[in-house]
Amino acid sequence: MEIKKPHFEGTFVQPALVDKWNEAQWEEHYDRLLEAGIDIMILQWIAETPSGRFSYVGYDSKYAASHAAEKMTIRNGYLPNALKAAEKKGVKVFVGLNFADEWWGGAFRKDDWINAQVDANNAMADEIYTEYKDKYPNAFHGWYWVWEMYNDTNGDEKWWAKMMNKALFHFTALDPSLPVLMSPFISGYLNKTPEETGAMWKSFFNLTEFRPGDIFCSQDSVGASQFPIDFIEKHVSEMKKAADTKPYVKFWINVENFSGKAGEGAAELDRVIKQMEMAAEYSEKLITFSYSHYYLDGVKSNTYHEQYLKYLFGDKYD
Repeated sequence: MEIKKPHFEGTFVQPALVDKWNEAQWEEHYDRLLEAGIDIMILQWIAETPSGRFSYVGYDSKYAASHAAEKMTIRNGYLPNALKAAEKKGVKVFVGLNFADEWWGGAFRKDDWINAQVDANNAMADEIYTEYKDKYPNAFHGWYWVWEMYNDTNGDEKWWAKMMNKALFHFTALDPSLPVLMSPFISGYLNKTPEETGAMWKSFFNLTEFRPGDIFCSQDSVGASQFPIDFIEKHVSEMKKAADTKPYVKFWINVENFSGKAGEGAAELDRVIKQMEMAAEYSEKLITFSYSHYYLDGVKSNTYHEQYLKYLFGDKYD
């Protein structure tokens, strides 16, 4: 059925929920998402690379094996099962590559660290594209830039752009038709004004070599922050203005459907509907962190999923 209300078209998922699933479990999960009008899956990351060494990997990677940390967890079925089931079900997948918690300590201000992480990013992209793009041409839809940026105003956008440009150049050489999606957040801790947020992102856009079709998808930051919704709206509007400086870049919004810190629990649907209504004024598409984690909780239906379906379809759902 056609959905005329503001609604989610994509969701994130993190490895802990899904990296042991078989193909049938993925198919069942996709069926539930499609029931809710969601046909975009963002695999938030499939590798962890502290100091450029792999401590976790979610597919059969020769590069990870040759650059492994002292201990490495391997989940070879994670990525191929997600893609194979998505191809069968008509779901579009953005593949997030590697991440390291050192990011949060400002490691991105060091060239050696940037180079090691981007080397891992690019090597993974080569392996994954070669192995899976021809097998699952419709499911393999794009890349997710795992490194979460925020509304900093201390010049860090220069480092972020430097890191991202190294990856964008490689993605373009590999296949320019695959977009990159990024999803920065609005920091309540930094307490920046909307105008400062906008200025920082304009600087970032000026420095970054985005391609036509790439996606700037701001988190609305309602779930984790102490901001009231109308304050977030002011920040999002300024981020939209920054994105508009490169009109060939798409602007989406990532609506947070949790309450409190991520992992604490699902947000009530009434609040999430208000968030979607606000975001729809600015965004080409709405995605969420995370329908899979908070409104589906795996592959089983629950109250939130049922409530959401009734919001979308009303009596037609019954």
